[in-house]
Amino acid sequence: MIEVVFHESAAGCLKLAQGYRRWKFRTSPACEEAVPFGGTAADIFAFHLMLSVGDISGDGVCRRRLETLNCMFGMYPEGAGSSAAKEIFDRACKDLETIRQRLDAGEQVRIWYSSHPDEMCGLHWFLTQLVQDMPSTKVSIVKLPDWEIKGQTLAVHTGWGEVDPDEWHRYANLQKEVSPVFVSAAASKWRQMQEENAVLRAVINGRLFSVPEDFYDHFIRSEIENQNDEFQEGQLIGRILGKYQLGISDGRLAMRIEKMIENGKLQIITNAPSDCPAYHRVIRKIT
Repeated sequence: MIEVVFHESAAGCLKLAQGYRRWKFRTSPACEEAVPFGGTAADIFAFHLMLSVGDISGDGVCRRRLETLNCMFGMYPEGAGSSAAKEIFDRACKDLETIRQRLDAGEQVRIWYSSHPDEMCGLHWFLTQLVQDMPSTKVSIVKLPDWEIKGQTLAVHTGWGEVDPDEWHRYANLQKEVSPVFVSAAASKWRQMQEENAVLRAVINGRLFSVPEDFYDHFIRSEIENQNDEFQEGQLIGRILGKYQLGISDGRLAMRIEKMIENGKLQIITNAPSDCPAYHRVIRKIT
């Protein structure tokens, strides 16, 4: 079984879950009710392409995606960001070709996705590749619940990267095989997204939409209002991610804050240390 995820951290968790699942199966009869993972780390492919942001007009792993990745990783120390972007892009190109070959040989594929914008975009993008190149492939999907009750706590999920390895076997029970009609509809939706080719895409009421570039700015401004006149940008970003659970990256928030600085709404007071992301700096409100 080919396993497809859309974030590096999700791939890491799933690899650990494979080992945990084999160990758990031997020690807990209850685990027999779960859908077996099987396979090895070589069956897991992570397309960490951040498809909710930037130009998506090209087919497959388009070269324009590297430009977007470079932009999103541009906040990291010089050289580190571009190196990470290139590695992710090159591996995605290679992995997509490997998957094509394995599916041609008759293997099946299982896609893990959620309401996280990158994962929802990833689902639609990957199914589009199946329609174009591998129309007879058997496809299963597993959608992470948006929330669930754990004891006395309401747990809200924003993506597979936050799911502990020892929990993946439970969600595998949610696996379902999808019909060619579903695959075709998802591909049609992605082609619509490609034609619109907005700067940003978001999930609203469970559906994928093109949205304006400043779609998340309201949350940034609301948290800025709660800060002192001078504040740490990194702490602001962390607070937004934790409080609102928007399913977007620190890089996306940093880009929007940078735009506010360019527009004269904020001012840089101290720059970040050379070995830290650019948002590890102090900025000031301008009234």
